[in-house]
Amino acid sequence: MASNDSVMNGPGLELLASLEQQFVESKTLHLKGKARVRLSQLSFPNPIRPIDPKLVKILKRNFKGEGCLQQDSTFSLPAIIDDNSLTLALEELGVSADRFKTDSILSPAKFELPHNIRLACLHGQHRVAAAKQLLGSGNKWWLPYAGLDDKARQLLREGRTYSTNYTDGEIFCRIILSRFQNKREEAARWRARITASKEVDLSRLLKRWTIINALESIIHIRGYWDAFHLGSLDVLLSIKCDEEIACYIKLMKDTIIHIIGDNSLIHGVDRASVESIQLRAPAISKMDSQYIEAEMLSGRLFPAIKDPVARSGILQRLLGIEQPILSIYTLFKHLRYLDPAARAMRALLPNLSKESLRVGFFSLFRPEGNREPLEIQDSETSYTTVSGDHNYLFGLAYRELFLAAIRYFTNPSNTSSKKDMNPIEQTVDGTKRYLGFRLLAFGQRIGFSIQTDQDELIDPSERLLADMLCSLPKEIFHVNKPIPEALSALFKGYLSNSTLAASAVSKPSLTTLGIGETLSRRCGRYRGGPLDDEDRLHLFIRKMHAPLSKFPRDGHDISSFYVKKSIYQAFFGTAGIETANIRNILKPLVPGGTREGISENTSIPSAADDTAMTGDRIFTNLVPTATQQRSEVNIDFTKQSEPTTFTHNEIPKSSELNVEFVSHSGVVYATSIFTRLGVEATARIYAKDGLSLMDERGRHWLWNECFDALVETESRRIMVIERTQDSSRDNQAKGRRAIVRNRAELDEQEAGDTHLRHKDPTLDGPEEQL
Repeated sequence: MASNDSVMNGPGLELLASLEQQFVESKTLHLKGKARVRLSQLSFPNPIRPIDPKLVKILKRNFKGEGCLQQDSTFSLPAIIDDNSLTLALEELGVSADRFKTDSILSPAKFELPHNIRLACLHGQHRVAAAKQLLGSGNKWWLPYAGLDDKARQLLREGRTYSTNYTDGEIFCRIILSRFQNKREEAARWRARITASKEVDLSRLLKRWTIINALESIIHIRGYWDAFHLGSLDVLLSIKCDEEIACYIKLMKDTIIHIIGDNSLIHGVDRASVESIQLRAPAISKMDSQYIEAEMLSGRLFPAIKDPVARSGILQRLLGIEQPILSIYTLFKHLRYLDPAARAMRALLPNLSKESLRVGFFSLFRPEGNREPLEIQDSETSYTTVSGDHNYLFGLAYRELFLAAIRYFTNPSNTSSKKDMNPIEQTVDGTKRYLGFRLLAFGQRIGFSIQTDQDELIDPSERLLADMLCSLPKEIFHVNKPIPEALSALFKGYLSNSTLAASAVSKPSLTTLGIGETLSRRCGRYRGGPLDDEDRLHLFIRKMHAPLSKFPRDGHDISSFYVKKSIYQAFFGTAGIETANIRNILKPLVPGGTREGISENTSIPSAADDTAMTGDRIFTNLVPTATQQRSEVNIDFTKQSEPTTFTHNEIPKSSELNVEFVSHSGVVYATSIFTRLGVEATARIYAKDGLSLMDERGRHWLWNECFDALVETESRRIMVIERTQDSSRDNQAKGRRAIVRNRAELDEQEAGDTHLRHKDPTLDGPEEQL
């Protein structure tokens, strides 16, 4: 396609043109004739839309000024008449079928059907409702025409109507079809129906051939297009993810074609059915599968497809769908989710390039022809490497850079406003700027030659510290510039220590106990919350492309992590990632980063220690205790120790003496030495935050009972439980009691009673103390 005026080609357009021709031929072939029919004889058994009282009121006003035009054959209603009713009508009229057809076409009002004949109309219910209220008792009639086959009926029901305005999707499809057929005047007439602002966006869209080609491929699937709004093209056009959008639409098309199973039945994909199945993943969610099965068996899904064998096949294929089913509605919603990350990515390109992000970053990837293995980020603190040709490595590098942008910028508090879109160049929000430079540093690390107007030699953590200090009130604080190196080194070390990371080998569950993500939470902008924060620890390329068989399924409804994984894969497709050389690189994401300000004593990691690795698990501290900070953090700003890292063969033998404080899904929040003082000091922090503590058997404990619980169970793990994470009503009650007891114990201690009470050994368990 070389220009907007060139004739476009594509299987979707060819099929749509074929369907239009079939409709014209079917209408001519099956037409029985036209006749006057009383309004009371018309029924609408399967309306495509419910009656809108406002529209009826508008039509009444129009009819008063212009008349109903019920005698005009142009406004005839399409109706269905069975053979028996037609035979009885012709007998009473005393004419043959051929004469009735010929004469009624020439003089439609010549015949009037007997009053005992009822017709089922395919559309026109608003006009009939308005006419019933306006016309006199002797003038309540209309001119329907009868005779269409099943396919033509569905095309008509899903196509144009006379009493309602054309939707944006219908107008867009007509414009594309007219251009395909080289009917420029017709295309111009359709474009005249939209507003000036929509016309501007439409012109921009028609120049984006990657997106247009993708949309052409689904133009014949009429059930999609009610959700297409020309007034919402801003996100489609501004996000600059043309190739990703095309990938999304291809998956959308492939899924619905797989479900229907036969191109000849594609006309049966109606709007209501698309709305019913979109965002559902029946093979993953038991609730979704039950809903789909009930709707299909009731006939509400794909009602135009009548064949029992075809419907049975559709149901079986539907129940096997693992990926949440996509549509044009979900596309626009998911683009809103992707938009903040795309903005951050655009900020890394030179002069805000007008090319798509993928094209822009391809020109920046290893321009010197470097063929070294690519570092694959497995967590915020660990890497492995892969080898391959330039295009393969670019595909992986681009994906993992985009994933980093999703982790950093989908949180609403980190999303750039429209006035301040560039996270690097903006000067209002220091945290946002820090994340922008962190993204820049990661991009440079994996091979993108990204240049900015900013001083690249300044470390991102130094920028964050400087922004924080400069934001202090100048009338109260006098901040010296530059920032002292000792202070900067300590701050960078603290940030490195505080980085959360999930194990590179752990896999979050695809499902959850109880009710999982509702349909409204399966699309749209990021909403935030504990589950979303935990999911972010797993949004790395290997987990995004790992087969579903590698993930646990702990319940019957879809989890928040699987929603995010599915959205990512819809836009970025699949990719095979082979490991060339596994090496866990425990370094912060800063250029030439080292671990300044971190204690060398890592033989027994504790809640204040540097990131370490135990077995296949990588963890970092969540909150170091005040005592441990005082005793272990190196406060000599002039002499910084080198970081200590472990490989798989260098795990510290003392790791079995560690106690892990973990989340409900197994993410390690903190570790402590297996001593009463160490365990209780860490447990006390969570108790003060209002969290409950539980052992692996499901029993809740006071913070000062956790060490005894570990001794009793011979375990080295304490679960930190939030109220919303435990679906059991009994456990919720136990958790609330434990929280109350924890608070009472803390209040008692703060009031002056420093004696730490321990569990009575004569009691069987913690519940007897309630």
